[in-house]
Amino acid sequence: MAQQSVYILYGDFISAETSPSTPLYHLSKSLASLTHKDSSLYFSRIIVNDTKTSTPDSENQQPQQTPLYSLVHPKNAHYRTDIPAPYFMTNNSPVPALGNIKFVPSFTPSLTKKFILPFHKPTFTAFLSPSSTSSSSPLFPESDASLEVLFTAKPSRGGRVWEWLDASGKEVVAREEAGDKKQQLPPRLVVEGEASLEMRDALVALWVLRLWWSVAEEKDFQNEVIMNLTPPESISYNGDINKMNKRIVALGALGAC
Repeated sequence: MAQQSVYILYGDFISAETSPSTPLYHLSKSLASLTHKDSSLYFSRIIVNDTKTSTPDSENQQPQQTPLYSLVHPKNAHYRTDIPAPYFMTNNSPVPALGNIKFVPSFTPSLTKKFILPFHKPTFTAFLSPSSTSSSSPLFPESDASLEVLFTAKPSRGGRVWEWLDASGKEVVAREEAGDKKQQLPPRLVVEGEASLEMRDALVALWVLRLWWSVAEEKDFQNEVIMNLTPPESISYNGDINKMNKRIVALGALGAC
């Protein structure tokens, strides 16, 4: 039977399901606390002292965090043409890492010709720019031809489960399961088989980006953006009914022209 590794997300920490009290990764901010004003997160690996080589003073030492990636979702990303992708992550690690990665959502051709509704879920493709870093200029090459496909994430069961496929699109390398707030079940990522540490770091970070998409697309989150973009006078007249009536009359006059 193929080896499995299961990761769970608790707030701003990610742990192995077999050892939930020992975090493996850390986010600079929990996804639940994100607002439309947030455009980046820092994703770090937590290094715990090896008990076999620990010293008598190691009990007083705190686990160390090694920066790996900056996860980015720019403001108004879906309307901008000056960014690499709506979601991407840059390599800012002092240790070996794969490089900068675009995470590009796409819908089926039939949906692009229609209105895309909230229950429609995209397929995500992760494109790697090998050996690039947050200091690279540009962050990604102008042509996507030099990028490598890492993974493809496809939704199933209405988005409750996502399957992560390898570069060929044939082999399932991971399965993502949604959490349940009512039952206090955290999101889970079940990784199949073995992979290098660098590849696993990237997969877990991309999982967080995928979850961020879910947060950003939630109805309440979208309403918050709309409320912040709508001028106050369009929402409330502070009880001044005369001002409202004047506005209605003015709009009616325009319609009669």
